[in-house]
Amino acid sequence: MVGIHARWLLLGVMAACSDKSGDGRGEGAERTEAAAMVARVAVTTLAALEAAGVLDAANARAELGRQWDGSVPEVGNAGVIRLRGARHPVLALRAKETTVVPNDLALDDRTRALVLTGPNAGGKTVALKTVGLCAVLARMAVPLPAGEGSRLDVFDLQSDRDGRPAV
Repeated sequence: MVGIHARWLLLGVMAACSDKSGDGRGEGAERTEAAAMVARVAVTTLAALEAAGVLDAANARAELGRQWDGSVPEVGNAGVIRLRGARHPVLALRAKETTVVPNDLALDDRTRALVLTGPNAGGKTVALKTVGLCAVLARMAVPLPAGEGSRLDVFDLQSDRDGRPAV
């Protein structure tokens, strides 16, 4: 997770320190000694930055889940989708400003298709986007804006007619 920028920065510091050109007063030796000191701590520093990045990302995922009162879904590989009280993630973040209508949705080996009907502005698109976004969030280990007992199995991403990936 440590960005390429941190690695380039460390390499740049080491290169600057190892420049042996000096003014003749021992500056080159001081730079070489500084480069050796940086080299000794570089691996540990990068490992610490990596660990800090992993912890920061995990904390951010947990905080996002807390903000929308999320839950960790059960995950499997049988192709089951069972969302209880699922809310669109963006709308869930705005729950204090507006009323968010939760949706229950279940697909399993007995129910393999879903037909959504209703009037214009009835929430069909929001329901579909909620499922897709919850699928992505589950893959990223983010607690879902859905109730306890939800399950969202990992499934292969499908392609639309033009060959573009579609969730």
